Amino acid sequence: MSNTIFNLSNVQNALVDSPLEGRKILPLDTIVAIKASEWQQCLERIQSLCSTKWIKKRKLCGKDYIFGETRKCHRAGRYTPKRQIRLAQKDSKLCKCEAILQIKQHINNPEVVMLCMTKDHTNHIPGDNSDIRTLPLTSEVIRIIKGQLKEGKSCRNVRISVLEQIEEWGVDIRKPSYEDIYNIMRKMKDVLYRFHSDENNTTTEIRNQIWRRVYIFLFLRYSNFYEMHLGKLKGSSLVLLSSRIMSDMNSMTQPLA
Repeated sequence: MSNTIFNLSNVQNALVDSPLEGRKILPLDTIVAIKASEWQQCLERIQSLCSTKWIKKRKLCGKDYIFGETRKCHRAGRYTPKRQIRLAQKDSKLCKCEAILQIKQHINNPEVVMLCMTKDHTNHIPGDNSDIRTLPLTSEVIRIIKGQLKEGKSCRNVRISVLEQIEEWGVDIRKPSYEDIYNIMRKMKDVLYRFHSDENNTTTEIRNQIWRRVYIFLFLRYSNFYEMHLGKLKGSSLVLLSSRIMSDMNSMTQPLA
């Protein structure tokens, strides 16, 4: 065990080189001491650098522990289909990986959390191209996607922006697909599309916003036509133009007040 207590700024130094070029892994049977107040953020950073995901398996009980748990690789276990396998069915991410990570915080040393990988990965190589597809999106990627969706960006523009940022990071993490972004957008429907606590008022607000956009579209369309044939728009022409637009809008359907 090293005497170094790692934090978010230097936790990458606790890792060793993977058999894959440019990849990192946790050293086997080596205790990594991490500052207690940052251990969760450090674990997320380790997962990103090692292209893996540790999921809870069970808690560790003992009088010496403030906190303790055992985690397994996200590819542990085996999926057994109950129905006949379909030709187009995606491969399962489960491959019976036996990797185990122990996390402990001792009463006599509460300022430090100990991480130790006691069993190595089996039946797959973390960071391999075929392995990255099985990873969930990182919390940082999800945070960026949500932020850009709140700004009103389209799924296409969000994906392009996120892919560019991932390239700048230089880490091997799963890149979001359009389906990922769409699913996040669906979960955010209350944030993106609920303008009032009452559903009817929200529907009214959405429809009114649509009508405002329709009005602007028709105004620009007709103003170009009027200027082309009648010259620069003046007071009476603007009144005529507005009346024409409202007449067309009413012929489509009656907007809500």
